Amino acid sequence: MNCLGLIEAGLDFSEEDIVFFDRPQMIKKLSNIKTELEKLISQSVSGEEVIDLPSVGVAGVSNAGKSRLFNKLLGKKRSIVSGQRQTTRDVLAAKLLLSKSQCVLFDCAGLASRPAGLIQKLAQLSAIEATANSDITIFCVDISKSDKQLRQDISARRLINPKAIIAAATKTDLLTPKMLDKSLARLSKLFGIGFLPTSAKTGFGLDKLKKAIDEKIIQLSFTGRLKGSFENISKRASGISLTARHRQALAEAIENIASSASELKTENDEIASMMIRSAVQSITSLTHRHLTDQILSAIFSNFCIGK
Repeated sequence: MNCLGLIEAGLDFSEEDIVFFDRPQMIKKLSNIKTELEKLISQSVSGEEVIDLPSVGVAGVSNAGKSRLFNKLLGKKRSIVSGQRQTTRDVLAAKLLLSKSQCVLFDCAGLASRPAGLIQKLAQLSAIEATANSDITIFCVDISKSDKQLRQDISARRLINPKAIIAAATKTDLLTPKMLDKSLARLSKLFGIGFLPTSAKTGFGLDKLKKAIDEKIIQLSFTGRLKGSFENISKRASGISLTARHRQALAEAIENIASSASELKTENDEIASMMIRSAVQSITSLTHRHLTDQILSAIFSNFCIGK
């Protein structure tokens, strides 16, 4: 956008005694942009590949800290977090990148032995179905609860039948280090499984949880319990997901930027401007940003020219 603004400013105000851009520098800048766009395609993951990724569900009773943990693992706010119970009504999914693999992480409604109302019942059915179809389930339990309060968690555990499970003790920031060991032992005895201590508030234990997910995915892959080979699951783990429309827009932009650089070399600035404009339009078609206003802003932010 900046390159386009400078070239068009040079064309529109050619009578002004102003040098709007350095030609070799402009060609180099366009070449760098082209390289970055090519990287987006080469390092991307298609929608079809995302569908085939291992699925990891975050399950537990309402207010067990599932959504906060979900957001913290992703590093962004994807799910609503509230002190109010049952704020998650539908299954929310996002791609999680791990050190050796990748997966689709999803958060779903809280589990309850007696859901109140039709909406809660439908949300719970959706949650149970999602965990049944997932490859791995992270079962969350609020470690600060009393034995009496944990009865609902025990009932919730009976509602799901995960293929593979990782138990996460949430909200450890509410306990002292001395209380933590005792509470972990208590949870292990009640549920018959070891718990990983975590805190979405402080970030405690999240690296170990990610490592546990990573190792479980690798283990399931090598034992043939996941779709595809480990090579397919781990490839392009740092990539972004692109649809066919995204790829087409990027390909058009790359082609037009290459043409614009060639035209600039022969000082055909007007044609170069047209090519860059086409490239920008390809990209802005994905973001729905208004092109003309952006070009004018690019010009007037760099030069003191009367409108």
